Amino acid sequence: MAIDLTRIKHTLALSMNGICAEKLRESSLGYAKVLGVDWVRIREIASGFDRDYDISFALWQSEVREHKLIATLLCPYDAMTTERLGEWKKGITNTELAEIISFALLSRIPSLKGELLEMEGSQKELERLTAYHALGRMHNFSTQMDDDTLDEARKRIKNEDRAKPNFIHAIDSLEE
Repeated sequence: MAIDLTRIKHTLALSMNGICAEKLRESSLGYAKVLGVDWVRIREIASGFDRDYDISFALWQSEVREHKLIATLLCPYDAMTTERLGEWKKGITNTELAEIISFALLSRIPSLKGELLEMEGSQKELERLTAYHALGRMHNFSTQMDDDTLDEARKRIKNEDRAKPNFIHAIDSLEE
């Protein structure tokens, strides 16, 4: 594990884009460190490694933007349980992470539908946003969403979220 973790971090560091990193730091997303690696390159790097839960979780716990993003691509779907999702939710600290973890990981795990429905009712805005994105993607891009779950997801949408710019697309995808 340690060798792959070191290789992943090293490969990301070699892909650093200083101009992009500076712009991302200015955007105030709250990362301790930003390398400025774009999503396409992160996906390319991830494709060279096997999925491994321990590595992905170690990367997710990092305060480096690109480590968190690649973690969502390296986590095996069958390893993400409701209990583990509880730990990962703590690391969703901005809208970018809410979107990426939803699209790259959570929307691909049908067994988490119940937990995602619970997250819709959370007092934490980023948990709700994550749930809206993941459930919306399940609904629009797969057959993993049955009508009862979709109806429940739609009922749980908070009215105050409907007017928030970051939420509009995620909510629309549930209501299509």
